[in-house]
Amino acid sequence: MRHAITGIGNYQVTNDINLFAEMSYAHNRVESQLAPTPFSEGMDVDLRNPYMPEATRALFSTFDTDGDSHGT
Repeated sequence: MRHAITGIGNYQVTNDINLFAEMSYAHNRVESQLAPTPFSEGMDVDLRNPYMPEATRALFSTFDTDGDSHGT
């Protein structure tokens, strides 16, 4: 369960009168629990990208084990 409360105010009742107020309230409740997302999944990087710096290309090319120009 999560609660969020926000309040903003402004007050200047001179030089053309300025009043401002804003309130917000949020209450979230999620009944389901999600499993953690693993970070060990592969990442597909196209080594043929002409905008990729050469140092980055060299780093990712060490992970290109099958020679398809995609470092993972």
